[in-house]
Amino acid sequence: MRIGESESVRSMFTEAQEVFGRTLGYDAQSSLLILHDHYSLPPEVIIMICSYAKTIGKQGSLAYIMKLGASWAE
Repeated sequence: MRIGESESVRSMFTEAQEVFGRTLGYDAQSSLLILHDHYSLPPEVIIMICSYAKTIGKQGSLAYIMKLGASWAE
């Protein structure tokens, strides 16, 4: 539903899928939306976090991405 409502969310999901090299599941989509909606991180910052997680080998760790996103939001 959110993809249809917001071009920025659609772009964020598309870019995250490219970074991870796979389709995002429900948990990953929900986590990215929490970073966007609850922590008010812009999509560009969320993609930066995902890219960083990939470079250090933690692209599959939603917990790490959420923790880092929450830390950056503070």
